Amino acid sequence: MPIPPSTIDSVIAALLRFQTTCSDFGVPSSNVQVLATEATRTAINSAEFRNRIHEATGWEVQMLAKEMEGRIGAMGVASSFQRVEGLVMDLGGMYVPMYRIINFKRSISLLCVELKFLSL
Repeated sequence: MPIPPSTIDSVIAALLRFQTTCSDFGVPSSNVQVLATEATRTAINSAEFRNRIHEATGWEVQMLAKEMEGRIGAMGVASSFQRVEGLVMDLGGMYVPMYRIINFKRSISLLCVELKFLSL
């Protein structure tokens, strides 16, 4: 499935506004990372989308591996609470990573299981 042209335009417009904000606050471009996830990874026009972003902003778009995408989501949940233990599901792509978060004092152990949707 392609990323629609209107979505590409909206993303670029948002990134350009963000780039202005970064400049206003003195954040160097070298400190900005643009990460792409499942929708970009699987889009048939992924390369075009990433190239358009680079042309407009000068920022390279880094493709985030799906395993890392789920892990970052789980770590975001874990960092939001003083103590967390439980199951985290990242919904929104063509797969659903589930992480069991086990908090041992200051370290967090993650166990990942991936659910895939099958067409029948």
